[in-house]
Amino acid sequence: MMDKEEEIPLHSAKGLVRRLKNANNRLSRNTDVFSLHFESTKDLQTANNHGDPDYFQLDEFDDMTMQDQDEETSASSNASEHCMDHECDASIYRVLSDDDDDNNNNNNDDDDNDNEEINSFQTSDDAANNEVQSGLPNSREISIALSLFRHRHNLSKSCVNDLCELLRYLGVKNVPTDFRTIQRNILKNQENILQGKKYSVCSKCGNKGNIKSKCENTKCTSSVNHQSISTELCTFKLLPQITSILERHAVLPQPDNDCSRISDVQEGAVWRNIFSQQLVADPKRQIVTFLLNSDGIVLKKSSRSIWVSCMIINELPRAIRFNINNVIICSISIGSNKPKKTEFQSHISDWVRELRQLELGFYVSPPNSNRIFLKTHTYLIAATLDKPAQALLMNMNDPVGFYSCVRCTIKGKSVQSGNGSIRVFIRNTEDNIEDRNNALYDKHLLILSQRRSKLKTNEYDPACGRQGVCLLRDLSYFNIGQSCTADSLHNVYAGTFKRLLELWFKSRRQPFSIHKSLHIIEAQLDSIRYPSTTYHVPSQLRHFQTYKGNEYRLVLLFGYQ
Repeated sequence: MMDKEEEIPLHSAKGLVRRLKNANNRLSRNTDVFSLHFESTKDLQTANNHGDPDYFQLDEFDDMTMQDQDEETSASSNASEHCMDHECDASIYRVLSDDDDDNNNNNNDDDDNDNEEINSFQTSDDAANNEVQSGLPNSREISIALSLFRHRHNLSKSCVNDLCELLRYLGVKNVPTDFRTIQRNILKNQENILQGKKYSVCSKCGNKGNIKSKCENTKCTSSVNHQSISTELCTFKLLPQITSILERHAVLPQPDNDCSRISDVQEGAVWRNIFSQQLVADPKRQIVTFLLNSDGIVLKKSSRSIWVSCMIINELPRAIRFNINNVIICSISIGSNKPKKTEFQSHISDWVRELRQLELGFYVSPPNSNRIFLKTHTYLIAATLDKPAQALLMNMNDPVGFYSCVRCTIKGKSVQSGNGSIRVFIRNTEDNIEDRNNALYDKHLLILSQRRSKLKTNEYDPACGRQGVCLLRDLSYFNIGQSCTADSLHNVYAGTFKRLLELWFKSRRQPFSIHKSLHIIEAQLDSIRYPSTTYHVPSQLRHFQTYKGNEYRLVLLFGYQ
């Protein structure tokens, strides 16, 4: 026990605690302990502490620190007693040598031995620290763990940012700064699947170039600078996307020879015909087919139009076929309005050219194949488009014009409706109507090349609505006309079914009107429990004139008995 005059003052002890807390290793802490002189710290340290403006804050903090230090010391004293003895001896030797210059001059040999002993302890301590440092997880590993933690507990990005800040404050090494750093660490050194090229399309002449400020066509009025907002076009390479999907998912097996039932694309006549033709060339050939979709949307707030062309692989299981990770993006265009027919073919030229190359074959390592590479041939066989997209992609008349059907050459006729007229397409036996195909396309294209002047309003059109070239004709198994599936949205749901609702509920004086039973029908429709995947439940039937196409579809499919 110490005498009262030899006791260390409380505030001096608190200052010592702060010094010990800031020490880098155990050796330096022991040096601070044994270098303490009671008399020199008794009054001076107390005065300095009382003069400090943060004295009262440090007083409370140091009390907690001392309590934590005592608990930590008592918990680890048994495990580190032997090591502490050696370190204390070395510290004492060094302190004594620092305080007594005469002993240093007279006992050089002893000091050298002491320094060697101290250095040996420092070397072993540094080696232990390096060993601990080498076992720490790196920044990428911590980023992956935090990403999984966020997914498991459904955390927001701001919550992850706070978690990173907390871990860094607690002294955890290699912690990312925020959520964006986590994303960069995870995606670093990974192959970029979306490899695209950006173009600027002139709104005047439709020329596709690389300069955004002006048109590269010297004959265009926008050759100095764009007079209006140009269209930004991004086209993407297909091969990296296709190989990424086929190496993650196995394709469906080949169907049997039973042609009496059709439950998927592989059991249809078109797919079987392609498969039989390819088997003649190579019985072991791997075949993959695509379904194309192209559609756009107008952003009213920004007065911008976005047009996207993408594909899916028909041979994938339907449960994952339409997942966003399995969609192949062909091109995206952003402009002030919808793309024009005269320029849209240049939008699709890059990926159509690549589709022709992919028909020749490329090598893929399917899952569970022990890294065996198989040569795969891909073909675009069909396109699912609404009527405006059909007219744009097929380069034909708009849906309200003559010869606007993409599957046949029916002309249509104008019928008076109210103050105006509408176009109707009624098939008569006397009309010479042909189904559109590649041969008919070539014939119409020849007629267009020989045309000298523009057709007048009511003049006969021998090209049957064809306005120009469709680049999809260059593909092996894409049949112009028959490869375009029927537009059920505009033909059935928002077409025929909408017209029937108008006849049933608006023609109140007609014998077929069921307007009096509207409340009964609404009650039955309201009792329907739609699937959980339904993102917009239909409004009441009395508001059917404001329905969207999806609402017509739900009412027809779920309300029909």
